[in-house]
Amino acid sequence: MSSALPKLDDLIESVACFDRTPLENVSESVDLAHHLEEMADHLIGHFVDQARNAGASWAEIGEALGVTKQAAQKRFVPRLMLDGKQLLFARFNDEARAVVVESMEQARVSGHDQIGTGHIVLALVANPKGPAARAIAAQGVSPDEVRVAINAVLDPPGEGPIPDHVPWAADAKKVLDLSLREAFRRQDGQIGAAHILLAVLRDQKSIGGTTLSRLGVSRKEIDNGIPR
Repeated sequence: MSSALPKLDDLIESVACFDRTPLENVSESVDLAHHLEEMADHLIGHFVDQARNAGASWAEIGEALGVTKQAAQKRFVPRLMLDGKQLLFARFNDEARAVVVESMEQARVSGHDQIGTGHIVLALVANPKGPAARAIAAQGVSPDEVRVAINAVLDPPGEGPIPDHVPWAADAKKVLDLSLREAFRRQDGQIGAAHILLAVLRDQKSIGGTTLSRLGVSRKEIDNGIPR
């Protein structure tokens, strides 16, 4: 296992390879340490997801992590807000933020009081010239086909009032959390619309992911087609 671990010398070299002062290197090393810590959480989170999909309970996962069931859930159940502060959205580029805003609008138009993965997919194809819509179209699936398929599986409109700020459903929160993992995996500095699309396709239990897969949209081909 130790052979897979990053070597300290390599990390030192990655910080010291630029012409910085010693104090600037201290600051840079702190940033790198924070990044590695965040990546470590997503590494563990990847295998926590696999364990959950295999039927493991939060109590069993907590035992494997050496923490309580509640602590495991608190750490790995996606959260978009913490003490009123946005966690993920600061990492989104303009295209991804537009998807977030459009997802809320799609939920309102559909008469739903929560944003689900279906609304995220509708938002991804709302702009036919956007990266996600173009990536889907490259596989022979038009935005209109996506809209028809998603609207066919969405719940009927609710009877109650729609709140001004429509909350995110659990599956949609998970997709946004996975979009950060996709950015880490591809070594991209920001979360874009394409990362959100990859996250939707990764979650094959959600309405958005299963619908796109039924239409023939391949996560692997999307991933390969995104410029690095």
